[in-house]
Amino acid sequence: MTSRRWSWPPGPRPGFAVHAAIDGAACALLLFAPVPDHFLPEVTIDEPLEEMLAAADPYTPLIEAARESDPARRRQLVTDMVRAVYGGKLTPADLALVSQVTADHAEELLAAIAQVIVAAEADAPAPSPGLAWVDRLSEVTVPVTVVAARRGARIGKAVADRIPAGQLVTVDAHTSLPWLEDRAGADAALRQLLGQD
Repeated sequence: MTSRRWSWPPGPRPGFAVHAAIDGAACALLLFAPVPDHFLPEVTIDEPLEEMLAAADPYTPLIEAARESDPARRRQLVTDMVRAVYGGKLTPADLALVSQVTADHAEELLAAIAQVIVAAEADAPAPSPGLAWVDRLSEVTVPVTVVAARRGARIGKAVADRIPAGQLVTVDAHTSLPWLEDRAGADAALRQLLGQD
């Protein structure tokens, strides 16, 4: 589900990395499943509404978690959501790692979700977390590889197309964690970017 100012589900927002590349602090950049900081007009959404709602449904416990006052319950709702979304797609070890990392950052995630809820209820644009970066991609002069799962390939291509030396690599993944779902594909993309393929 995408609106003019925010994307769903939450995912990596590489503002710092893009700004570092623009400032000359990186010689190359690898972006995994980047979530744009605002709506990209060149990305058309032609999926039926039912499919979009079904794709967003596993993330709805975050709304309950953002409104929950008990910290332990909030953390549990976030962890349960992670297991529901990624269970069966990641190895048990990777699932445990993602669950732990997400739980450790649950309050940051829920604070961002709460802002989105408030904005949506007021029919206003939600604030974009982190540094704005999409509109600065044309300033990136170093080689950039965007790695996307097949479902996110349209957004990945739109991001890559905005970068003079950008390219898209689509890997065999179905979630926003393609580096864990398709380790071989992610490794190949990195090696190619570094000229080691």
